[in-house]
Amino acid sequence: MLVGWGRAAFYRLARAAYALMGAVDIDRKRRPRPTPFDHPLRQSVRWPNGAKAAFVLQWDDACPKDGLSDPYDYGGNPQGFLPFLDTFWEQYPQVKMTVFMIADAQFKNKGYYREAYPSQTWAVDRHPVFCQWFLDRSSRLEVANHGLTHYQDERWWFLKAREFEFKTEGQSRAAIAAAQARFHRAGFRPRGFKPSGWGIGHNARFGLLLALPELQFDYVCLCSPQSGLNWDADRYSSLYPTFIGPLLNIPQNLGLVGGGTPLADVDRIVEARGLISLQGHFNTQLNWMADGVGPRSLAQVAQVVDHLESRYPGQIWYATLADVAGFWRQEYGA
Repeated sequence: MLVGWGRAAFYRLARAAYALMGAVDIDRKRRPRPTPFDHPLRQSVRWPNGAKAAFVLQWDDACPKDGLSDPYDYGGNPQGFLPFLDTFWEQYPQVKMTVFMIADAQFKNKGYYREAYPSQTWAVDRHPVFCQWFLDRSSRLEVANHGLTHYQDERWWFLKAREFEFKTEGQSRAAIAAAQARFHRAGFRPRGFKPSGWGIGHNARFGLLLALPELQFDYVCLCSPQSGLNWDADRYSSLYPTFIGPLLNIPQNLGLVGGGTPLADVDRIVEARGLISLQGHFNTQLNWMADGVGPRSLAQVAQVVDHLESRYPGQIWYATLADVAGFWRQEYGA
């Protein structure tokens, strides 16, 4: 039995090993990978208003945690990082955002450990001031479903943040429906869904994927270039929305990490007439996540937008993911 420092050391070692498995995928490095920029849609996509490409800024993990009752602010403190977003919009009013929100966040601290808050502690429908900030900005901001708790307790040794990794089809459906009910009581009508930590149910016969069609979201976000559905193979496009049966999957392809978003990658997506889907996390920058909301991350966003406006004036459609889903379903599918 692990006790004291031994348990903590074990968790640190397990997290490092798991991260290494994700970062060093030997099989993928050995085989040649097709470039996503040779996609058959490369020349045929026509975005609204004659735009050459689309741009969406998305943030994950919003919830009422405020940095006061909990060590980390995820949007619950009106005087925390939220004013940075309003200042950003003053300079870049054309940019829209999709915020993936947790309906009843239960993870404690950084979400690595077994400790969890009781249900309803951070439930969105019990924090109206938090919700009102988003409702007041609904013309430029969309709230989407990021799960019920952002926490799994089915396997003590596995990453706690992957809520749906071990849930059956029925358990996944019940959790997402409960999240939707809380969002509705808070005044939100989420049209999209993204699982926390890219946990799509590899270890539960993909119960989440089986549950999603019945829940009738306009779109789902189930992959990045090397995560989610693309974890062990290049299955789905990282440039364009893709229909997977009745589901419309919209990928995330760029992130606010490292020294900045490579503008060469931005250019390649634009030239492929794709979707620039730039992602960060909705918590205080550098409180523990480098891609949280703050001056540095928003300066990266500004650099991308300035580049787009300078190099492709009038050729970029700024949208939310719900906007993209509505357009894509009308033009290219069900």
